[in-house]
Amino acid sequence: MVSTFSKNFFNVFTSIPTLMKPELRAYVIAPLFINIVLFSLTIYYAFTEFSNWMDSLLPSWLDWLNWLIIPLFSITILIVVFYTFTIVANLIAAPFNSLLSAKYERLIRGDITTESNEKLMQLISRTVAAEVKKLIYILLWLIPLLIITFIPVINLISPFLWIVFAIWMLSLEYLDYPIGNHNQLFPVVKKTAHEQKMMTLGLGSGLFILTTIPFINFLAIPAGVIAATKAYIDITDQ
Repeated sequence: MVSTFSKNFFNVFTSIPTLMKPELRAYVIAPLFINIVLFSLTIYYAFTEFSNWMDSLLPSWLDWLNWLIIPLFSITILIVVFYTFTIVANLIAAPFNSLLSAKYERLIRGDITTESNEKLMQLISRTVAAEVKKLIYILLWLIPLLIITFIPVINLISPFLWIVFAIWMLSLEYLDYPIGNHNQLFPVVKKTAHEQKMMTLGLGSGLFILTTIPFINFLAIPAGVIAATKAYIDITDQ
């Protein structure tokens, strides 16, 4: 179990050199460009609004706990901002991510049948529809988390809840690309994640950390796609 977790955790980082393969470069450019643009905008927005968010989260009567609350809420804000960025970036890059996943799987397994041969408009329609379904699922958990985050005292546990939430949802987000390429719907992705918990947690933890590393996080989307595809290949080859 521990080896499964660590393997998928480190796969996120060892996938970065894989992006340089000549066969994959054309499929990496679009998600990489989308990631750089949106991430730069996210960082700028987060820095300009940070003080306002802190004021709204910290009631004045809890000033005596600032030494504890400020670091916790700083972490919470960063998680919320960067996770929101990830959702938007993946929604835009979804068709390109599916193509990258399919291409990498063909490189590893040879000439296999996936949905990557479908026409561009069909691919865009399928992947965007899948992203919308994921977004609805995410919102069902996101709304209660946001409510907890703004309730004084109770919101002290929110940073830990956000970390667990981000790890789990990042895994679902990226596992959907290789699984979706085999014409499987989002319920299958959730079922796979639940059945392979250590794989899911390892993958999500690696993605969570990679997303927070400055500059290297520009590669988070394509690296996450490759790592999730590796995980899918391992599962189906068992």
